[in-house]
Order: sequence, then structure tokens, then C-alpha cells
Amino acid sequence: MFFLYDGLGSTRALTDDTGSITDTYDYSAYGTEIDSTGITENSYRYTGEQFDANLNQIYLRARYYDPGVGRFTSQDTWMGVDRVPLSLNKFNYTEGDPVNNIDPTGNFLVSVSASSSIRVILSTIAVQIPRIGLSSAVRGAGSEIVRTAAASCVGIYITDLIFSKVSGEATGGGGASGACKPNKMRVQVQSNRLTYPFERGRSVLIGTPFRGVTGRQVRDKMLEYQADFSSISFAPSGSRSIFSSMIIEISRKIRIFEGAGTPNIFRPSIVDAQRTIGGKNFRIDVDNLNGSNLKSRN
Repeated sequence: MFFLYDGLGSTRALTDDTGSITDTYDYSAYGTEIDSTGITENSYRYTGEQFDANLNQIYLRARYYDPGVGRFTSQDTWMGVDRVPLSLNKFNYTEGDPVNNIDPTGNFLVSVSASSSIRVILSTIAVQIPRIGLSSAVRGAGSEIVRTAAASCVGIYITDLIFSKVSGEATGGGGASGACKPNKMRVQVQSNRLTYPFERGRSVLIGTPFRGVTGRQVRDKMLEYQADFSSISFAPSGSRSIFSSMIIEISRKIRIFEGAGTPNIFRPSIVDAQRTIGGKNFRIDVDNLNGSNLKSRN
């Protein structure tokens, strides 16, 4: 039996060993099953989570979710984020946006883009951890210790990624130290000492412990700012083309590091691009917060 998923991670079909579809599933936005075909026994359905047929609810670890009403059946134990009012509601699911978010812990939402990142990370780690064990000079039980130590970093990394998506700020690795600290870079848009605006113009990007933040992550974040350029209150009039030239400049600069990676130390403004417009210094800078990053372009 093989699973076919959609963008939320929901099981949409099952196939047999020949690739023929044996079962299909359709859901409402909040996860009610509105149609299905096939008779294969399978409890992993909406968002890939376990459906309890006796309760007609979905098990999300910290608590159960009732897709029929689009709410959890018990209060959230997580306090939420003050500046995100919907996160303070103790019963709502994905802050009322189940099309773009999931809640795999039963405590707080994860955006679809973040969940995709986590799936990629887990697949990367699944490949990398065995490599660590095999490349070690230690054999037998020693190899298992190496793999276990590497695996212990996974939860710390994913927790940091989830909280950065929820609150807009990185958690700092949950108190982790050494190799377990997630690799991080920061991209920010500034004019003199102002950052555009504080909750959106300073973004911490998190990369896997093995590859670090990639060049593509940095470029995508800069393009995100470019798409939202009209909201940059301190941007000089008619400076969009100048902003675009700054993005191109930084993209060229970070290519110097791609392959070898950045030094494994904190370095503010590892690359930047700046212009003086109307007497103001307008800049984009990229900082290396932790680990060796930019080892990969994509």
C-alpha cells in the first residue's frame, strides 16, 4: 500500500504495488470526509493524521480535533503569542485558516510552506544520519551512538523552525548548544537605523544542521520584500528599481560562499548592499547568526 498526498499532507489516494489506485478520499476545508472510494483499512487521512472512527475525531497528540465543527475538543495548553490574537483562542483550529495551515502538535499551527520544509528536512536528515554513522571511525555500538546523537538534534531544530513561523522570531535552538544549534541567517531591510517594519522586515532563516541556510532561501526572502515594496514606508519614492539592483548585488555576493559555506561563527552583515537616496542610507543586509551556511545554492 502506498500513500498519495496533497499539499496539506492529506491522504488523497492509495495505490497497490503496481501503481493502480485502490482508494480515494475527498475532504472539506476543515477535514470532514465528504467522499471516498475503496475498502483498504487506513486511518491516516486528513493532513496525514490518525482518524479515530469511534470518536469521529482526529488525534493531534496534545488533544483531539473534531473536523465536524472545525474545533478542538479540549482547551489548548499553549498560551499563544500576544501579537497574534487568533493564537490566544483555546479551541480554534489553525486560527481559522485550514487551507494554508496545519496543526500537527495540537498546540499551534504550522504554515503549509513550513510543513513542506519540515518534510524536506526530515528526508534530508534520514539520509544524513546514516552517513554520519557510516563515516565514523567507531563501529558497532559506537556507530549507533553517533546516529542517536545526531537524531537528538532533529527535535530541537524542528521546534525552532515551528516557533519561528508562529511568532516571527527564532527561539534560539531551545537552549541547545554546539552542533545541535540550528543554522541561522538574518535578512533585513533598513533605512539609517530603522528596520521595515519590525515584525516583517527582519527575518531569521533557519537551515538544516547539515546543509545550513541555502542561497535560495536568502534570495526568496529578498524577493518577498520586493513584492511587498509598496508597504516599505521609508522607501524613497521611485526607488523600486534601485531596490531590485540591490537584490541582484547581494545575490552575486552570496555566490562567493556557495559550496564552501560561511564561517561557523556569528558575523553581522556578512554581505550587504546599500544606496544613499534623498540623504538617507537605504540597505539590505544578510547576517550569519549561527553555523556554516550557504553551502548550497538551492
